[in-house]
Amino acid sequence: MRAAGERREQFPDGKRGAVSAGIRAGFIHSANAGEIEPVLAAKEYEAQLDVLAAKRGEKIYEHDLILLGLGDDGHTASLFPGTEALSETQRRVVANYGPKLNSWRLTFTFPLIFAARAICFLIGANKDPKLIERIFSGDPALPAARVDQNAKSVTWIIEQKS
Repeated sequence: MRAAGERREQFPDGKRGAVSAGIRAGFIHSANAGEIEPVLAAKEYEAQLDVLAAKRGEKIYEHDLILLGLGDDGHTASLFPGTEALSETQRRVVANYGPKLNSWRLTFTFPLIFAARAICFLIGANKDPKLIERIFSGDPALPAARVDQNAKSVTWIIEQKS
């Protein structure tokens, strides 16, 4: 299962990253990000997740693990501050416009992220410590803080400056 904030990455062997890493194709469910209209791509991807949830007897698909990063504005996945996706309560995957990027991104919504069994944030050493402090303090303006405060299990791996 690809993580939130779906983007296509091509590798020298022409495969997507997970395939190149040796993960069997049946375990990869990738969105058609960049290939079809973003709203349709989000609906198709959400439908894939709904099928998987039904097979597992879940109301909403529960990822075993979602790996997330952290943007300098406190965004995570492609949940950008001030965007419509932040208020979504029913859909699990949406097309979200990032004004600073001037582009559409597919993103998991909070309901899908909160349903995951575990969340892990991977943070580089150059991330502003004041931003991380705001997140840990629960600043509601920061999407990453909402994940930290509401997900079932959250782990932060923060690289130390050398």
